[in-house]
Amino acid sequence: MTGSTPSRPREPGTSGPTHRLSRRTLARLSRRLVTVGLAWGAAIGTSIGSAPLPADATPVAAAARELSTHRPPTGPMRTPTGGIVSDCAALGSSATEHRARARALELPSRLTTRPARVTLVLADRFGVSTATVTHCARRDDGSYRQVWRAAGRIGRAGFAPPGAKREGDGRTPTGTYALTSAFGARDPGTRLRYIRLVPTSCWGSTVGSTRYNRYFRGRCGPKDETMHRYVRGAYAQGLVVAYNTDPIRQGRGSAIFVHASGGGATAGCVSLPLRTVTGLVAATRPGDVVLMGVRGSGTG
Repeated sequence: MTGSTPSRPREPGTSGPTHRLSRRTLARLSRRLVTVGLAWGAAIGTSIGSAPLPADATPVAAAARELSTHRPPTGPMRTPTGGIVSDCAALGSSATEHRARARALELPSRLTTRPARVTLVLADRFGVSTATVTHCARRDDGSYRQVWRAAGRIGRAGFAPPGAKREGDGRTPTGTYALTSAFGARDPGTRLRYIRLVPTSCWGSTVGSTRYNRYFRGRCGPKDETMHRYVRGAYAQGLVVAYNTDPIRQGRGSAIFVHASGGGATAGCVSLPLRTVTGLVAATRPGDVVLMGVRGSGTG
């Protein structure tokens, strides 16, 4: 059919013709709005007060990856008026307040000291390899504020219940542990002892060995961690979690670290994007701890 479509009459008070948008145009605009919404959501959720995303992770890509691989956490809790309670609030401003809040906010473990920084690694349930990682810093009044929050990965079999971690089970231990040293390709400025990885860097994972769950240089056994092999990937930067160290119990698990992401679940460590881990290594000081496990499962 040829010819022009009559224009619609002007609305009162307008100075020009109005135009009707086609269904195709409306659909295209809707898709753009969804894309922009995902970008803003990912940017707000991951970058406020946090380390930047990796260079190859755009906000839209990060949002899509989060939606496809990470189940939204059940927390943080909300107040009766609808406000969000940060996981850091569970740490309280004193030991007494922390005990009460840890129960109310369902922490799987609790603090025995008042460290300058606490990294919370919390999963929604057992058997999942995703967790929400929240970094908290202590204020002058003793309470804790959230510095950043990010999606992380844990053991391929999720968290082990308290005391149940065993060598090779693919689970991450539950509990509160000190971050005692750091390692990687180059020291980013940490206050911890830093282990620069070399070709002979090993972590003992051979049950029965006197080097079990210890760092050493030499010839790695077939079941030991040949750390330098991953120095351009997962072990580019990392922190040593003081799990099963005092005393070391054979077969209870070894080589538990917070390290750079390798793109999937771990064998029992906690992994985060490299830039986030590098910032965490630089900020961590002696006495800082990691508290990790499944919400509502422990003795908090």
